[in-house]
Amino acid sequence: FIVALRDPVDLLVSYHRTQLVALNETERDFASAWRRSLSGEPPATTPLDVKLVDYRRVGRLGAAMQRLLTTAPRQDVHVVYLDRLVKEPGSTWHDLATFLRLSAQFTPDFEAHNPSDKMYRSPVLRRLTHRPPGLVAGPVRRLRQWSRTTDHAWVAQAKRSMWRREPRPLITEETRREVATELRDDVGLLAEVLKTDLSHWARIG
Repeated sequence: FIVALRDPVDLLVSYHRTQLVALNETERDFASAWRRSLSGEPPATTPLDVKLVDYRRVGRLGAAMQRLLTTAPRQDVHVVYLDRLVKEPGSTWHDLATFLRLSAQFTPDFEAHNPSDKMYRSPVLRRLTHRPPGLVAGPVRRLRQWSRTTDHAWVAQAKRSMWRREPRPLITEETRREVATELRDDVGLLAEVLKTDLSHWARIG
């Protein structure tokens, strides 16, 4: 098993954005969505699974890792930390290749690809194409499947025009402390399970 981990606060901010794109979330402000989730209230939409917008549950990496290690032996689990991957891509790749018993002589491209800096332009069009009403669900699904396989230039242009650039979301230090405080015990559990120091993840100011 290969497990990628990052600071749970940063993870949740990024994850919240993906749920907006996936139409499981409607609250664009992360802090408001986080607090609503803690209160147990659902978003103002119907998510594919309500657990997808249970942000505290998603952020409990320690509990998730503990569950994994009750099934998989520790020596069969390799952990990749995102912050280390950013700072030390070469050694991170070498350790992964060693775990997989692959030759580390090949060096992959470490450039960032597919940056998360886009948002759909039209909520109405996004919902029509990804959560279509029952009567048109079949035709819309077939149209999307065709659009993924065709090489018509105008289709690619049309798909690009459905998106706009949007800066990556930022949160206030107050919100960061709030989320970090809520998840601090779980970060401690993760550090204990992995026998590593994650104190920089549990910082609360």
